[in-house]
Amino acid sequence: MSNVPREGGGAFFPQRDKKHPKAPDWKGQIMHQGNIIKLSGWFKTSAYGQFISLAVDNYQAQPQQYPKEVAPPKGAADPFDDNTIPF
Repeated sequence: MSNVPREGGGAFFPQRDKKHPKAPDWKGQIMHQGNIIKLSGWFKTSAYGQFISLAVDNYQAQPQQYPKEVAPPKGAADPFDDNTIPF
């Protein structure tokens, strides 16, 4: 049995061990046109009763971006040049 859903199908599962209060109550995935789409759901209440609000869960962790090393402007004194120290 595979965890990959068939085209047009999927599954939704309750999340019993939520890490924080805003975490989704349900998570799952469906396959649409050959692409797997992750879904998240939250129990909500309106004037018409309870429902599950859905959102596409497309979060992807981004690699850490470090600032690029910047070269000093042309003609600037080298801060590591010992000849510029006055003593």
